[in-house]
Amino acid sequence: GDAFHKLLESHSFLEIEKIKGVHFHHQATFIPKTLYNPAQKETYLNFNVSIKEGWTIAEKETEDELIKILYPVNKQTEDILLHYFNNISFTHYAQILYDLSSSASNAEDSMVMNLHMQDDQFDLLLFKGKKLLLFNTYPYNNEAGFLYFVLAVAEEHSLSPKDFSIVFFGKYAR
Repeated sequence: GDAFHKLLESHSFLEIEKIKGVHFHHQATFIPKTLYNPAQKETYLNFNVSIKEGWTIAEKETEDELIKILYPVNKQTEDILLHYFNNISFTHYAQILYDLSSSASNAEDSMVMNLHMQDDQFDLLLFKGKKLLLFNTYPYNNEAGFLYFVLAVAEEHSLSPKDFSIVFFGKYAR
C-alpha cells in the first residue's frame, strides 16, 4: 500500500546498482532441461503448487544449464519492485541451493545429501557427483519427523551411513 511506497521512496537503497530479489514463499519445481516443454509449464508446476489468479509462472535455468526451475510469482509485487529498482533481478531460493550444491567439487561417484533447514520444512537435494538424483521439500515438526524423511531417502537410494555425506544449509533452532 501507500506505506510501502513511502518507505521505498524515502530510502537511499534505491540508488544501489544491482539488487537480487529472492522468492521464498512458494515451492519450486525442477524439470530436467532435456525433458522440458515450455507449453507444459502450468502442468509441471501444478504438481506441487497451485497458481493463484493474477500470478504468473517464472522460469529460470540452473547455472549448469541442466535444469529448468519453475515457481509462481505475484506479478503485481514484482512490477512494483521493478518500478522502484531499475536493476532488480529475481530468482528462487531453490535455484541458489542447487547452484551452490552442484558447484561443489564432489568426486564423480560420491553421494552428498544437501539439506536446507527451515522452520517447518526442509529441502533435500541428493547428488551423485555433480548429477542431481533427487530434489524435494519435506514438512517436519520435530527431530523425529526430520530424521524419518532423511532416513527414508537414504534407504530408498540404498545408502549406508558410510556411503554419503550430509551438508546443512540454513539454521535449525528449536
